[in-house]
Amino acid sequence: MNGRIKEFLDAYDDSYSPSDREVYDENGDQVPIEEHPFSRTLETGEPVYDEILQIELPGGDRRWLSVNAAPIVDENGGIDRVVTTGEDVTDLKERERELRVHRDTLEAELEEVYGRVTDAFYALDDQWRFTYVNERAAELLGVTEEELLGADLWETFPESTTADEVRESLRAAMEDQEATTFEVFSELLGFWIEARIYPSETGLSVYFNDITERKERERELELFRTLLDHSNDSVFVIDPDTGAFLDSNDTACRSLGYSRAELLQLSVPDIDTELPTREAWQSFVADLRTEGETTFEGTHRRKDGTTFPVEIDISHVELDREYVLAISRDVTERRERKRAMEERKRELRTLIELLPVAVFVADDDGRILEWNEAAEAVWGGEVAESEAIAEYDRYDGWWADTGEPVDPDEWALARAVRGEEVPDPDEIEIEGFDGERRTVLNHGMPIRDEDGEVSRAVVTLVDISERKEYQRQLEKTNERLERFAYAASHDLQEPLRMVSSYLQMIEHRYSDDLDEEGREFLEFAVDGAERMREMIDGLLEYSRVQTQANPFEPVELDDVLTDVREDLQVKIEEHDAAIVAEDLPHIEGDPSQIRQVLQNLLDNAIEYSGEGPPRIRVTAERDGAECVVAVRDNGIGIDPDEADRIFDVFERLHSRDEHSGTGIGLALCERVVERHGGEIWVESEPGDGTTFSFTLPVATDRDT
Repeated sequence: MNGRIKEFLDAYDDSYSPSDREVYDENGDQVPIEEHPFSRTLETGEPVYDEILQIELPGGDRRWLSVNAAPIVDENGGIDRVVTTGEDVTDLKERERELRVHRDTLEAELEEVYGRVTDAFYALDDQWRFTYVNERAAELLGVTEEELLGADLWETFPESTTADEVRESLRAAMEDQEATTFEVFSELLGFWIEARIYPSETGLSVYFNDITERKERERELELFRTLLDHSNDSVFVIDPDTGAFLDSNDTACRSLGYSRAELLQLSVPDIDTELPTREAWQSFVADLRTEGETTFEGTHRRKDGTTFPVEIDISHVELDREYVLAISRDVTERRERKRAMEERKRELRTLIELLPVAVFVADDDGRILEWNEAAEAVWGGEVAESEAIAEYDRYDGWWADTGEPVDPDEWALARAVRGEEVPDPDEIEIEGFDGERRTVLNHGMPIRDEDGEVSRAVVTLVDISERKEYQRQLEKTNERLERFAYAASHDLQEPLRMVSSYLQMIEHRYSDDLDEEGREFLEFAVDGAERMREMIDGLLEYSRVQTQANPFEPVELDDVLTDVREDLQVKIEEHDAAIVAEDLPHIEGDPSQIRQVLQNLLDNAIEYSGEGPPRIRVTAERDGAECVVAVRDNGIGIDPDEADRIFDVFERLHSRDEHSGTGIGLALCERVVERHGGEIWVESEPGDGTTFSFTLPVATDRDT
């Protein structure tokens, strides 16, 4: 035992042996003498290297030794002695202890820090093994902490199930030793992840969270922002104290001509002409705080200095702080429409006043809203004296043209309010407020709103009292003229017959005594008398259209046409005429007069056929309550300029040498057709045939 070991063991007596001291292992357990390195080597012959032991000194302290024991053998190979060496490692072991304590302290503190982390957190070493996993991370990853600790990341979550962005971010952080963050939707976990990665020389620390709710809110906010930006209205979020714009949508920027960045540098007084100062804005906001919300019309100023009218809905809102929310819409078009509507109303009012007819406008309850001066003239007083349809029933003086009283519910106004159109005028006689009777034509028309409901009714009354009186006088005059024409033509027949008889007697008795010129004169006289007789007969027939007519009845046009063909049979054969007819309808009229019309038209078609044989076609076409009958021929035609003149009495387009006739046939046709409530017209070109068309009333079901 050398001096160093004696000094270490605090033993200076040569008789002292290390085995005299208590020896302990690294765990603090006592080591029996037989387990000492010296004893084990002596017994086994095997050396012992670097065995760490504690030796108790006389003063009670302990020292740490690193002990080596090696055998020395004699010539026979037996163990002669054992050499034992020891190195004082007390300081080293003390430093290890301190480091261990420090490490344990750090681990405890780190564990405490990890425990306070609310994010999901896990740590990886440089071999991608989990070294730490908190409860939140295990919960989100769906794997227990015990299963993750020490496990390989890529074996636990294969790359096929790891999003590319996550995998690349982890590898890049490990390789580049730079912190990084990312957001990604994890198909594996089924939610949005926000992760922060912090690298170190020994691995990675990863903090992550489920941000699905936040992403959903962001998506909703983005959708809301998109909807706001596509709104036709401008939206502003405003600071209530300063009037500064905190936010706005794209529509606001477009309407004012600013970018969003420019607009957010402005305040309400910069664009609103109604609130031109900050003081005016603050006064407005003070009232708004009390009212909560309001709507008003104002004017906004664009970046280029031009202005436009707006309607603004504005509200006071309290969230994390106070805000003012303003929604404004450009009402330029609305004001223009309103101005145009008011202008049209003024024009309509002027037009109504200028109209010579009475005009009433009523609401859907029949209350008279507007009327013109002509209405007061027709009604004989202030129209507003009667406020509704129901009040008109107090007037007994309403009569139809038949002389029957008119039910107030059947008046045009009442019918129009019910949604009925009255396009064809009713002729009624009214007794106005002034007691005077007037004959009027009564029209009515409902006015419907966008939903098709009746909102207004317009009624017109045309005073035809003077016209009716004139018509009555005219009818009396016509009646007297017809009686005169009948009487004159009837009374002329007797002297004309006498003239004709004596002329015939002269011709019979004295023709041989007359020279050629005398006989020619006599022939002219006889011919003239005959033509006069024909004209008188025609005039009689013309005058009898009204006075000696038959009542209307259902008539088969096919039967009438058959009778006419029989009457014209001789003329048809003489001219080799062909008459083709379609199935003709039942009409309502005077059979004998309809026969006269067809006979005159067919006779003319044969007479004016020209050089070729007559080819005539009779057709009829239904047109509502009427039918249009047409007689077409292939004759010489008529100059269109003469089309109206041919219907005049005694008008002829050809000489008597060319074609016979009295010139009263077409006038008679027109008179008959008019008696039946129809009209007659001609279409023709010279050399291209002629078509005469006329309308007749179709027989009703009960008539047929």
